[in-house]
Formats: sequence, C-alpha cells, structure tokens
Amino acid sequence: MKVGVILKHIWENLFTEPMTKKFPKEPVQLPEGFRGRVGYIPENCIMCNMCVLNCPANAIEIKPEEDGKRWTLHYDRCINCMICVEVCPVEALYNDDKEPFRVTSDRISAIETGKVPMVSCPICGKKVPRPSNTMVKRMMKEVTPRNLLKAAVCPQCKKDHKPEEIDAIIDKILEEGSYPDMDKLLGKEGLR
Repeated sequence: MKVGVILKHIWENLFTEPMTKKFPKEPVQLPEGFRGRVGYIPENCIMCNMCVLNCPANAIEIKPEEDGKRWTLHYDRCINCMICVEVCPVEALYNDDKEPFRVTSDRISAIETGKVPMVSCPICGKKVPRPSNTMVKRMMKEVTPRNLLKAAVCPQCKKDHKPEEIDAIIDKILEEGSYPDMDKLLGKEGLR
C-alpha cells in the first residue's frame, strides 16, 4: 500500500465522527420490532410452565418451594427469541425494549429471580399458587377479594363442589374474615 493512500485515510478520519457508538453512556437507536430482553411481571404469572417448556435455551426455571414457587430467568443463557413471550397465556412475560441490553461481566447480576407465593384453597386448605390478577380479570372481569378467593379454589374442590356451594363458602369466609392467607391473596405481602 502506498504512503499517499494511508495519509489520505488518516487525514479524512481526523475530521469525521467515529463510526462506533458510545454505548452504554449514550442510548442506541433501536429499530422497530427489536427484540430486547425478556421482562417479567410476577403478579400476572400463573406458573403454568409454558415458558419453561418452550424456551430453547433453558433460560427459565420454575421450582417449587415450601411457601411458593421460585422463578429464575438467566439472561446469560437467553437468546432473545421471545418464544416465551408468545406462549405466555397471561402476559406475565413481555418484550422489554426500555432496557434492551444487560452489560455485565458478573454472572450473578445476569440472573433475575423472584417468588410467587402459595395460598390455601378456601375450601380444603390445599396449597395452590396465588391466582394472577390477569387470570382473575379474564375469568371474572374485575379483581376483587371475592373473585380472588374464587380463583384460589383448587381443581379438586371445583370438581367436588357445585358453583353455588363454592359461592356460599366464599361468602361465609368473607363475612367471618376467616381466610388465613388474605394478605398474600391480595398481594399486600409482596410477590418478590
């Protein structure tokens, strides 16, 4: 290569803007339809495991614990395919384009975790995951203590009791204030 060509390139580059971006100090303009990172709303989650079953990178885990179910999202494994967002029936997962990149060299900070508490079935006392607000809205149009109690009835009790019997039991519980997990059910205890 000739010296004149090299000097020409040096001269041109002295007076032009750099080609690289100053990310993360300056925000990057993202194209429409950009797949950011996966966001999670634990209040909406019904722990159906659809995201776990469909994730090709095994980036999502849901494990039962004594007092709830713990979910873990491994951003260091996630390939941003958004299949989990597509299969989620209650919109607990979403495409978060507000924080599209997670720049870290620490593996622990690339993991997000939280817990959905277990509540007691108002009829038999069996532990079930707290019903999500999204599920209650879809089933009953609004989130009220009565509707949350009705959604917390376990599948076995729904088979064993008629809807009128379930309504009568829930009305009695609301009158007496005898449901032990009401704070968890209403979300006052915090879901994370």
